[in-house]
Amino acid sequence: MAIQKLGAMADELEGTFGLELWSNAAVDGVRDGIVAVVELPASNSAVLSVPRSALTQDNGKAALFIVERAVDGWVARERSLRVGREAAGYVEVVNGMEEGEVVVVSGQFALVDGMPVSPLGTEF
Repeated sequence: MAIQKLGAMADELEGTFGLELWSNAAVDGVRDGIVAVVELPASNSAVLSVPRSALTQDNGKAALFIVERAVDGWVARERSLRVGREAAGYVEVVNGMEEGEVVVVSGQFALVDGMPVSPLGTEF
């Protein structure tokens, strides 16, 4: 059996995804319109992820703002990203930032690249 189509979004009420399987041979117990529970193996590797709410767009591509130390304080730097899987309000970052970088998660709509910022928290 091979997956021919997989729904892009979960059904809002049921939380299920549509899936179309094709097979060249009959499979015992499988018929048109069947409903099944499928468990997919999860990756055991850790991934870099950010809150979905931190993402912005730069020319139609995913982006976010990183906080960097500047000579006279802190600045926001816009970064284009390549994103992957999304789950529980977080998005996997495949490329575009490194672990440990500080991400702007609120108010980023008002930022431009290089703008001075005043980070909140004691981690700085």
